Amino acid sequence: MTDASNNLELNNTSLAKSGVQQWADVFYGVLVAPQQTMAVLADNSQYKSNGTALLMAGITVFSSLLLALIGACGGDLGATSQLCITICLIVGLQTWALLSLLLYTIARIFSASSCCIGSAFVVTGWAFMPLYFVSPVKCLLNIPLVGILSFCALGAWILFLEYAACKSNLNLTNRKMLALAVAVPVLYKLSILSGLIFVAALIF
Repeated sequence: MTDASNNLELNNTSLAKSGVQQWADVFYGVLVAPQQTMAVLADNSQYKSNGTALLMAGITVFSSLLLALIGACGGDLGATSQLCITICLIVGLQTWALLSLLLYTIARIFSASSCCIGSAFVVTGWAFMPLYFVSPVKCLLNIPLVGILSFCALGAWILFLEYAACKSNLNLTNRKMLALAVAVPVLYKLSILSGLIFVAALIF
């Protein structure tokens, strides 16, 4: 599927389709043409971040997390496992919300006028898609070399989709994205350190 046909298909998805058809079209786009699909999802003029789009992104986050957690539990759905799955689902959904808000805030700082908060939730939500493949990869871990390579590939895929999601919303070059990837964690840790110092100063 070419870039043009991918963009056209997603545009048609946003305007003319709903429900399962829309979800399947976007899933296929992220699977075979992730960068182009993320660019379309991030642009509200091409892919409207309406209620259906947000619902589909939310279903992707919830269902991918649920399947990954069930696979991590090895199929054990006892009371303890159910409690752990519930807690992890809540944390995962909160992580989605925080990442989306952070991405939107950074986009506004960089004056990315095409970014809206709905698009940030949509594109970040679809970046969770590789979690659907956690259980199959876990099965492959029984095969030493194949399992390790599959695990590394899955991790690289997750990082790549997160990168594509951020790049699409921020409209930055690869060099600026690399600088941002280094600067944000440093600033985050410095802000935590400053807060701890401030609290310690108040206490002592």
